[in-house]
Amino acid sequence: MRKQHILFFTGSLLLSSCAIQNPSLPSAQSAALVELNLHKELAHNAYKSNRFHESLHHWKKLNELYPDNQEFQDRIFILNKLIKRRVKIGLDKANQAMKRNEYAVAVNEFEKTLILDPTNNVAIKYLAQLNRDEKNRNNLIPDSETTNEIIENSTFKTDETNSDLALLEDGLDLIDQREWAKAVIPLKKYIKHNPEDDIAKNYLSNAHVQLSKEYYKKRQFQAAMKHFEFAINYSSDNKIKLTQELKSLKLEIAHHYYIEGAKAYKTNKKLALSFWKKTLKYNPNHLSANARLKKETDNTQ
Repeated sequence: MRKQHILFFTGSLLLSSCAIQNPSLPSAQSAALVELNLHKELAHNAYKSNRFHESLHHWKKLNELYPDNQEFQDRIFILNKLIKRRVKIGLDKANQAMKRNEYAVAVNEFEKTLILDPTNNVAIKYLAQLNRDEKNRNNLIPDSETTNEIIENSTFKTDETNSDLALLEDGLDLIDQREWAKAVIPLKKYIKHNPEDDIAKNYLSNAHVQLSKEYYKKRQFQAAMKHFEFAINYSSDNKIKLTQELKSLKLEIAHHYYIEGAKAYKTNKKLALSFWKKTLKYNPNHLSANARLKKETDNTQ
């Protein structure tokens, strides 16, 4: 009976962070898993160190190796958005620093911009001028035309605010740290302002799935159910799969309460009956629980 309900533990919206290498696999397949794990580890480590361009490189490599993997495509999409946000912030800071004649600060910001976007023409142009002609840097103080050039070339969409993307960045960072409860807070705020962002919604949905599993292991079943229902509500393309997993979760909980009732029956019949009633709450069609309760009802009449 247990085997048919195990789906709740194995189901997941996204590919797990680490694939387990099986010694029995053919050498080619085993090598592919090693490469997969290596690129994922490097991608996560680069992201945590704010080396977004390097992280993007590894996700793109993974996407080349596994073009049908949705997680890799989502990571590339989100990282491109976050890089654009960081680039705009860096160019804005460089612009303001140049206006204040703080050229060392401007150079630092342009260099950080090029780490994020090595092909950014604006950063390349002004960094070259600042480094080439230190004596005449006062001539490089941005006028309105230069300021407009910096802003226009930041490749940042006008309908995406810095604060919103900061929330998305924070949420993704917390997910990578497996801080599920903390991750849902910025992701919910981000989605409130960007309700059409299905990728962010799927990440939030997965965070709720993970929270549901954590509460299930603690035998806090009501909380587990609540988070799984949240996961279904936020999911954009896995509602059917998650609904099936929710049914499996209910069957698991019902089975747990039935077994607890069977254990308690000899010493505490009242407690056993309460467990079997909970069984029917999660699985009204549980044959054994229904039969036991009917038998006890008939005996008391």
